[in-house]
Amino acid sequence: AFCGLFSKLKLVAGGRNPLDKSPGSCLQVANIAKMLLKRSLTQAESDMLMFPRTCAACSAFLASERMVVTECGGCLVYCDEECRARDKLNFEYLEQIWANREDYLYTRRAGALTDIASLDLANITRIPDTMEEALHMLDPSLSLDTPRGRHVSSQLSSPLTCLMTAAGHIQSPGPHLTLHCVGSRKIETASAWALLASLVPGVQKVTIIFIGLECVQPSEDESPHPNLELIYQPPCPYDEYARSPDYREPDLVCALNCGFILYSSWAASIPLMVRDSGAPLVFTEYYDIDARANLDLVTQLCEVKTLEEVRLNPFRSGLAQRSPRVMWGELSGGRAPVIADNNQLTVVRRL
Repeated sequence: AFCGLFSKLKLVAGGRNPLDKSPGSCLQVANIAKMLLKRSLTQAESDMLMFPRTCAACSAFLASERMVVTECGGCLVYCDEECRARDKLNFEYLEQIWANREDYLYTRRAGALTDIASLDLANITRIPDTMEEALHMLDPSLSLDTPRGRHVSSQLSSPLTCLMTAAGHIQSPGPHLTLHCVGSRKIETASAWALLASLVPGVQKVTIIFIGLECVQPSEDESPHPNLELIYQPPCPYDEYARSPDYREPDLVCALNCGFILYSSWAASIPLMVRDSGAPLVFTEYYDIDARANLDLVTQLCEVKTLEEVRLNPFRSGLAQRSPRVMWGELSGGRAPVIADNNQLTVVRRL
């Protein structure tokens, strides 16, 4: 049905593909498609629009029957050699783009999301300095050069990021550490949070409260640990939770892959996430340019001391995904063709 609709849109445009040299129009086409089909698009249909078969240099639509120049095993396509020679940005990320293809095939062939369950987190006996070191502690055979290692890193990234922040910026932590994980999605709730229960100095018990509009409790406890308590709030924004009788004062607030600048709803929550108690707020983002804009927004909404300026996170996920840069249209400049969870890190505290 979707392909038939797209063919009709092409006829209306005089035979020209609606995405030809205009990939940013994918959002407009998606809205038209939803209206005419009278339903939401499937993930596959959405991906066809977000990642169309266009030249990586000039964005010309390249029909499947057309002979093209390929790079990276076909992950990138070009009109001709001239376009390939002009593409500088994608060439910087060829290794990660190829890894993205490997990782996708790995998930199709193996239960990649259960990789972490076969490993003993107790092997990480101290806070590592890098993700590579954390993987080596878990299992010397793990590496970011392999799909398995990259998938394990994706489940270690969020807890290690919070662990590093807690150890470096919580002043005199008590025996019971309370952490608010704001804007929670599956990637946060499925992470290896048991690490926090054993590696924060002086802490005997950790409570993690997951809050967000998309927060859903897993069907089973994926991080059992005698000193770890996981609480999943019914879906709601942070400002609503902060005013509820269930509210617990946190020692650390984290907003992972936050997108502060993308959603207007954050404006009401951010001042409440920067606590008067002095609890640090750590937030991560995919792109450097967006991380800096997020920090600017936080400083506009409340007076803060920046404990860590925007920087590359040593515990960023090694699992790269193709970046949906078409969403940004003309503003996509400076955004890499691949993204990774918790790529950029910033830490602030109320002044």
